[in-house]
Amino acid sequence: MKVDHSSLSTTIIFLNRGDETLFQGTGFFYTREEKGYSVVCLVTNYHVLTGYPPMTANPPKGDNIIFQFHLSDQETGRVRTIQFPIFNIHQKPVWLTSSTCPESDLAIIPLAHVLFDGCHVYSISKQFERQQDLLIVRPGMSITLVGYLHGRYDTKNSLPIWKTGSIASEPYVDFGGKPSFMVDASIFPGMSGSPAFALSSTWETEKGQIVGGANIKKFMGILASGWIEDEKRYLEEVMSEPRLGFIEKKSLEIGVIWKANLISELIYSFDVDKYVVEISNNIRWKILES
Repeated sequence: MKVDHSSLSTTIIFLNRGDETLFQGTGFFYTREEKGYSVVCLVTNYHVLTGYPPMTANPPKGDNIIFQFHLSDQETGRVRTIQFPIFNIHQKPVWLTSSTCPESDLAIIPLAHVLFDGCHVYSISKQFERQQDLLIVRPGMSITLVGYLHGRYDTKNSLPIWKTGSIASEPYVDFGGKPSFMVDASIFPGMSGSPAFALSSTWETEKGQIVGGANIKKFMGILASGWIEDEKRYLEEVMSEPRLGFIEKKSLEIGVIWKANLISELIYSFDVDKYVVEISNNIRWKILES
């Protein structure tokens, strides 16, 4: 396979109200592997599904999302497009959030197998993560965010853009006491929900050894947001109109990554049978194209 596994494990996500698209973000697939069965989950940000930050009382801005599966890992332009409601027929939300860190901008949707039957589904998994468990990540190391910049991705092949930056805080310390860390990277609309991977050709192990490889990737978590600073400027600086001001949002080029262990904890914490009975059996999704 010539296309990278991480590219194929991502999907664009559109939040819609009816057939009207409100905005676009990114998601990726994560497989929960149990003895005798597996569950594929769509992972993204809470705000990508609702239009609002976590722990807000506002109802979601939209009522459905659109995402895609690749039908082939060779002919990458062949996709299955799914329109998926964010509430089931009983008006219960289809997404799940973290109970241990409810303020985290993280949400998952467990997916029925029939949705991707016949597709080539690539995903992150505990097995994928376990291969790099002993590799140590340090501040300053390269990190790549794999996502769908708004209007700037490979629309013909439904493939993402890889944006590279560096780890900007201690990755093994919970930044501000929350299971997150910072990255130094230019972040743009549409990238919310991108999986984040540390990327290097040489790595340190827990025993202090240095090992080499061809661009080994370590899954680090999910991009949620960027830090923005309010900068007050005046229109007279541009148009010579005194006393009229506006607030310009200035990016600090610092992104927030919610950690991989928070994601896997959520993936493995919910009761699959209960979800199927109460939520999944009452979802009316449809295939838009295949």
